[in-house]
Amino acid sequence: MLMSARRILFGTGETRKLSKGISKNKLKLTISDADADDDAEYRCEATKDGKVNSDTFNVDVVMPAICEHEDGTTWEEGEIYNPQETEECSCDSQGEHVCECIDDGEECEDPTPVAWFDDKCVKTCVPNTGVCSATADPFYRTF
Repeated sequence: MLMSARRILFGTGETRKLSKGISKNKLKLTISDADADDDAEYRCEATKDGKVNSDTFNVDVVMPAICEHEDGTTWEEGEIYNPQETEECSCDSQGEHVCECIDDGEECEDPTPVAWFDDKCVKTCVPNTGVCSATADPFYRTF
């Protein structure tokens, strides 16, 4: 036997009845554009033949992290942006900027076959990387 939709109520706590976000058949509650204020214990209550049955469920709204640039521009977690033409960044879950340089695809050729990017993501072709070795004994260290 089906239950009349008017006998199903959604709410938070004991007093606050919800009317927004409930489907026409009253079987589904949708919370759109949720924010931290929507964090709550919600209640679904059904009445039939004078008997009331209810259940609660928790909604834990997790807000995305926000990264803020020194100029005041903000980006949400996961958003990708280019602060300059040669750099791509994203905002991580801790609100930190994670950036990497964008390679233009041009190969470095001999005598400078290795590509190197400075802190402004300017690409420079440099000679092969050097090798550093160290040895030691109880009295002398050689580098």
